[in-house]
Amino acid sequence: TAQSNYLTGANPSRHGIVGNGWYDRALAEVHFWKQSNHLVAGPKIWDELRARKNRWAPGGAIMIHGLPNAPKHPPAYYASSDWTDGCIALSNSDMVEVWLRTQDNIPIDIYP
Repeated sequence: TAQSNYLTGANPSRHGIVGNGWYDRALAEVHFWKQSNHLVAGPKIWDELRARKNRWAPGGAIMIHGLPNAPKHPPAYYASSDWTDGCIALSNSDMVEVWLRTQDNIPIDIYP
């Protein structure tokens, strides 16, 4: 059995995640039990460091929006890249559907 801490900058007693693994002799490989990254509450240490380096405040106003009004790239780029700097981008038709299905000032929960 192998054990390692999940790197968050906090002790496992605070975040409760410890990765456990086992060695498969037939394959000569270590296999680790996996837990979703989405179960770790709070910003990731690398996000905090990037924000500090760029003097950004991590978190806050995450927006849902459609495609740019004046696209600088082909449509395939927007469909396959993370181009929003933390926001959630939908196709323009999906954004219209969100507008039509929600009322003003209604909270929207977004799950992975």
